[in-house]
Amino acid sequence: MPSATAATPPWRHLRGWHRNIQLPSAGHYSYTDLQAQFPQVAAAGMMPASEVTKTVGTVDSARSLHIQRTYLGAFFDLHLRHMPDHGLLDGPSPHYPEAVFID
Repeated sequence: MPSATAATPPWRHLRGWHRNIQLPSAGHYSYTDLQAQFPQVAAAGMMPASEVTKTVGTVDSARSLHIQRTYLGAFFDLHLRHMPDHGLLDGPSPHYPEAVFID
């Protein structure tokens, strides 16, 4: 297989069901336990706020966790429980405007 370039990312070659849903204000580590822990550490004065932003982004931790749980739950409902996802995985939702669907 030829190597992927910016114009043809590997994502476009996936044949199975997939979705790329992102929270633009979230940092890489916002999808870990650090998202809930780092703001508390910073509030205790043990870490600069700039480190929190650099690590988990500017997304509100509680809101981000709620969105992640909702979308993961919809995925599991659809693919493991064979229940409807109520259209949540079909495209942007007015209930979760922070979540962006990437083609």
